[in-house]
Amino acid sequence: MRVGARLAERLTRAGRRVVRVVAGTAFGSLGEDVWQLRTDEALDYEALLVAARLREPRLRVAHLWGVGHDGDPSAERATSLGFLSVTFLARALGNGAA
Repeated sequence: MRVGARLAERLTRAGRRVVRVVAGTAFGSLGEDVWQLRTDEALDYEALLVAARLREPRLRVAHLWGVGHDGDPSAERATSLGFLSVTFLARALGNGAA
């Protein structure tokens, strides 16, 4: 089991609400507390934080896309998940989206 899945399971067992985010081709909800966003689209991160804050005002964020290996070792994928995503997330947090 991957690091993020283990952490989510542990937090859920402790009674915490966990919102999972996956990389995809469009922004949107995939179901209860599961979201998809485009890793190379800064506005998706802002929209995600706004949507998540509506349900959880005291939101805490753990960015784990750069931890572990998802089977795609390409430099482009690593840059998108490990650098751009954390940069866009930090920018959205700094802009007050959350």
